[in-house]
Amino acid sequence: MGKGKFNYFDAFSMQAEYAKEAAEFLINTFDAYDLSNLRSTLSEMHAIESKGDDLNREVKAHLRHDFVTPLERDDIAQFTLLLDDVLDKTEDILMCMYMYHIDTVNDDMRAMARILNRGAQSLAEAVRELPRFRKKSKDIVELLGAVNDAEEEGDRLFLEATHRLFAPDSSLASRDCFALAQVYQEFEDAIDACEITASRMDEIIMTNM
Repeated sequence: MGKGKFNYFDAFSMQAEYAKEAAEFLINTFDAYDLSNLRSTLSEMHAIESKGDDLNREVKAHLRHDFVTPLERDDIAQFTLLLDDVLDKTEDILMCMYMYHIDTVNDDMRAMARILNRGAQSLAEAVRELPRFRKKSKDIVELLGAVNDAEEEGDRLFLEATHRLFAPDSSLASRDCFALAQVYQEFEDAIDACEITASRMDEIIMTNM
């Protein structure tokens, strides 16, 4: 983050940008999906995740020593952890696909990736405005609402996609059903992580107004 006083808001924004970058990387991976290249693709995703981990550690290191912070210390500690969780869970999707040898990206997975991307995008935009939360509270609330909308859409898709997966007339082998169900769950967890982070941000704004 450079020399001088540590800027927690900039750190939060960078964490959210890394989460957005990971969600966009996932979509790009799906556009040219190739299981044979997935191990190297996973390394690229991990490089994004590692940048988020480094920043999370930097926030915690400064928090241990800074006497004055722009938000309550507990708020900072929890928020940086939640932002890191969004990034971790996005990486988990590709890890799961690699572990279970997923060789094809179906329409439901592509739809889930788009929903995750929308949630991460809205979250990043909201976090970018956090330093101005007293003046921009209405704009931030609208962006956080968009994250919540994405989560609700993700819940509906997760329900229906899993229902289709285990339909009695499904032609998929049991192993494939199980593997895809795990991938769907990873998507659900990542989209939920965006909403959980947005909800915590809303609470932080209300308690620090």
